[in-house]
Amino acid sequence: MLKKNSNVLISILVLLLYFIWPYFINVLLSGIFGLKGTGLLALTLVMNFALLFIVIYIYRDSLKRELTTFKKGLPKVLGTGLIVFLIGFGLYGVFNSLICELFPSISNVNYDAMSKMFTKTPLLLFISTIFYYPVIEELVFKKTFRGIINNKWLFIVFTGLLNALFEVLLANGGSGIELVFLIPISLFYMSFSYMYYKTDSVVTPIVYRMLYNIVPTFCNVVLAVIMICF
Repeated sequence: MLKKNSNVLISILVLLLYFIWPYFINVLLSGIFGLKGTGLLALTLVMNFALLFIVIYIYRDSLKRELTTFKKGLPKVLGTGLIVFLIGFGLYGVFNSLICELFPSISNVNYDAMSKMFTKTPLLLFISTIFYYPVIEELVFKKTFRGIINNKWLFIVFTGLLNALFEVLLANGGSGIELVFLIPISLFYMSFSYMYYKTDSVVTPIVYRMLYNIVPTFCNVVLAVIMICF
């Protein structure tokens, strides 16, 4: 019972940190120091990594255990992760294509938001997309609830939907028909939740999210650099 209560308190702390942190950064860097443009984005990235290190420190003991689990069962863990990833990515592709066919006037809000940011600060966004977001989102939206939601499918559905909801609302501002993209994005993120539950290590979905982000991120960075230079 004490362990359960402790997990709940830690989860609340991590969630509060994650959702309050952007406002804290905005007040500190923009309001107090008056930073703008690239300087603001660069220091925001530094502050975001500070948050990441804080969350890692909070979960340090369990992360050590899960890293050991990942290393010991590496071939099996990666194999399981790959199968789950391909299924999740396949479902994402099918539903995403179906939505685009049914609603040709709208586009994937997450992709559009990232594309716009890449044209402004490609290097900073490359670092964020490959190294920051895969780690912090799996820790906040998956690991935070792993110790307090015991039911397998409730954990998978809830954490995948929560992660997708936050991402779509962040990109879209919480309005419009674009919210229909919650369906494919939720299914995709549920695959990472299942991956975590199945392998008993949050390192597995982190690795696959990093790998998934590398190719489109690299292409966006190259395209952005070309546009800036020419």
